[in-house]
Amino acid sequence: MEVSGPFRDETGAFHHVGDSHRVPGVHPERAGYGTFAASKDLDGNEWFLQVVTERAPGR
Repeated sequence: MEVSGPFRDETGAFHHVGDSHRVPGVHPERAGYGTFAASKDLDGNEWFLQVVTERAPGR
């Protein structure tokens, strides 16, 4: 299984559909919840990993 990333979303809000807004590299400010990696398993399921540097309140 290959993992793509790290990447961030140029709009600031991650969109799971497609990869048209993906920008290679980590979030420029290393913001929590701002950097991702993606992978697809053998069954075609897509998985996303999200970097969490500090948990958001209530999580």
